[in-house]
Amino acid sequence: MPRRLAILSLHTSPLAQPGTGDGGGMNVYVRSVADALARAGVRCDVYTRSESPEAPPVVTVGPGVRVHHVVAGPTEPVPKEQLPELTAPFTHAMEAHLAGSGELPALFHANYWLSGVAGHALKHEFGLPLVSTFHTLARVKAEAGAGDDPDLRARHPRKPVVGVEQGGEFAAPGQVGLHRVRERSRQFGKLLLGHRLGRA
Repeated sequence: MPRRLAILSLHTSPLAQPGTGDGGGMNVYVRSVADALARAGVRCDVYTRSESPEAPPVVTVGPGVRVHHVVAGPTEPVPKEQLPELTAPFTHAMEAHLAGSGELPALFHANYWLSGVAGHALKHEFGLPLVSTFHTLARVKAEAGAGDDPDLRARHPRKPVVGVEQGGEFAAPGQVGLHRVRERSRQFGKLLLGHRLGRA
């Protein structure tokens, strides 16, 4: 039976129309990774915060790809500055969902630091590997002159999540890196196969 991957995308949905609201490169990336992995035989469940009371709990977007709308905080768009306050409700809702699902994923893939906070807690709760993709980093943005809000991150107490974690093992960011969708899919395929064989 194919492995399952839980993709965490707390603040942006792969169903969002690019160029509208907060829809941009990251939601396109998340959708592309999920589609590519599904074509390779890995079922992908994407978890995103629900921004509408009318949003269905689960949307099947293609063979092997589902998007789950997680109720965490108000079911409406919120300012980015308020998103860190929703990581705990998102994490708790994910814990309840996974505990009651009867089937755990092979690993978590967190997108952006907000999902990384949730993913780190879920990794420890369920004893599963975690892969994090940051997409943007404050230092890189600052060096490029694009700006960011590092004070926002400093105010949110968290343990940094970087690369791949499983138990006490750790892979440095350079080993996991930010790659094109095809390369990321290849990496996930190897990681999932290694996990299945007890090598991860």
